[in-house]
Amino acid sequence: MQTGKAAATIIGIGLALALAAAWFEPTQTVPAWLGQDAFLAGRPTRYWVRQLQGEPNDRAAALETFENAGDESLVVLSQIYRSSPGSQRAELRWTALELLAKKSPLPPESQAVILQAVNDNDPHVQSVAIAAVPKCGIPAERAVPALKELLTHEHAVVSARALSEYRASAVAALPALVAALHDPQLSTEGRWNAARTIGKIGPAAVSAVPDLIAELDNPEPTIREHAAEAIGDIGPLAAEQGVPALRRALADDSVKVRRDAVRSLGYIGEAARPAAEDMRKLLDDPEQIVREAAEKALQTVAPELLPRKSEPSTAPIEPCAGQLPDEAVDGAFNLLAGGLVALLEQSHPRIQPAIAVEAGNMLQNRLARQRAGVDDSLPFERPNLERRERLDHLPLDDAERRAVPVRFQLGGGYIIPAQHLQRCPSLQ
Repeated sequence: MQTGKAAATIIGIGLALALAAAWFEPTQTVPAWLGQDAFLAGRPTRYWVRQLQGEPNDRAAALETFENAGDESLVVLSQIYRSSPGSQRAELRWTALELLAKKSPLPPESQAVILQAVNDNDPHVQSVAIAAVPKCGIPAERAVPALKELLTHEHAVVSARALSEYRASAVAALPALVAALHDPQLSTEGRWNAARTIGKIGPAAVSAVPDLIAELDNPEPTIREHAAEAIGDIGPLAAEQGVPALRRALADDSVKVRRDAVRSLGYIGEAARPAAEDMRKLLDDPEQIVREAAEKALQTVAPELLPRKSEPSTAPIEPCAGQLPDEAVDGAFNLLAGGLVALLEQSHPRIQPAIAVEAGNMLQNRLARQRAGVDDSLPFERPNLERRERLDHLPLDDAERRAVPVRFQLGGGYIIPAQHLQRCPSLQ
């Protein structure tokens, strides 16, 4: 009897130890089964939570596993987000959302997690979720109502940008966008992003044209710039009210406002013709980006106002040998030689004058050959107007050495132009 009790005790202890070992086993498989965890690569959600919160190497390995995994990772990532409340686990939540966004387009179950996170208590988690909404394939009828509520929020910028991805499908957010555009309590960036998003809605936002025109007088140039841009994005439907307003904006002090105003007139097209003369004036704008925008816009609105570009001549080029007077040739040579000297100044200061003289003599020789009608395809002849000698072997006295301005080594020798030889009687 006692033996049986002892055996039962031993078995009980063994089972308890086995259960404890299974419970505290690093992969947490047994508790996961009991807690209905999802599994990825044979490991439950709680294992991946611990890895993502672990040492850098463990975290990097976990991230790589998730990024390489397929749809089987979606349930695990959704569980990580929903099982990690509180500010202490905010990083886990935004990491799960970022990984989910990379799996786009998401099935409806995973989309629900993104939309839930749009109202997260942590600002960064919320921002990540808002940016992920259009990327995840969430349809406009579910996304737009959630996003438009955030346009007066600290996340107005990211919300407006997310709405802009839905284009015309975001028209239900137009009243909220107009309110954000005029809201003086909102940041400048938030307000100009509202203007930009109104434009991205396109022709469906034509009712907002008066609101955009009103902001063309805003003291902030970025708001004026994007209001002008948005009018053009709405297109020809904005012409009646938009063209006179954009025409005035062509004289704005801000370079980008002028650029976007003329560009928008180009988008409006033929209906912007009343502003064509003012657009042409911007062809002489001091800023290149404005000139280029004006030229492109005029191609659509009034191409006849663009200056005509001369067409290249198809006539054969006649040789000009013998047609240039000597003084013209000499003037050209002087310019060429001077240019060579300036160009070579930054190379080797000891040899550049000699190179210039050598090149100049060769140019002079070619021009002389052309005037004489000699076949120009023949190789250059070394001019006879110079003498090459080793300077240290020249029988020059000190006065003559000082009189010769060009004494620079070139290929082991020195070049002394002929016009200076007469100043060296010792070499005559």
